[in-house]
Amino acid sequence: MIGLFGLSEVLRAAGSPVRATLAAVVEQRTSWASTLISVWRHKFTALKSSLLGTFIGALPGAGADIAAWAAYGLAKKTSRKPDTFGQGNEEGVIAPT
Repeated sequence: MIGLFGLSEVLRAAGSPVRATLAAVVEQRTSWASTLISVWRHKFTALKSSLLGTFIGALPGAGADIAAWAAYGLAKKTSRKPDTFGQGNEEGVIAPT
């Protein structure tokens, strides 16, 4: 089932006129230090999401996808700025990972 969703995304992206070049993707890289600083700045979000993800991941039948979505939902619900999720908010990126 997951492969079918992936196939539809590949076909949709292939038909799109806009394509990202490798140079544009490489320019968006960040250093390890800045990544660790971002995670440290949002350490409570990372901790809450990790605990929830571990609990849900340990349940039979629930996998990493469900745990990631639940952690994202928890981070969005407890955030001071939930309206910025989906637009590059660091908390929204840190929570499901």
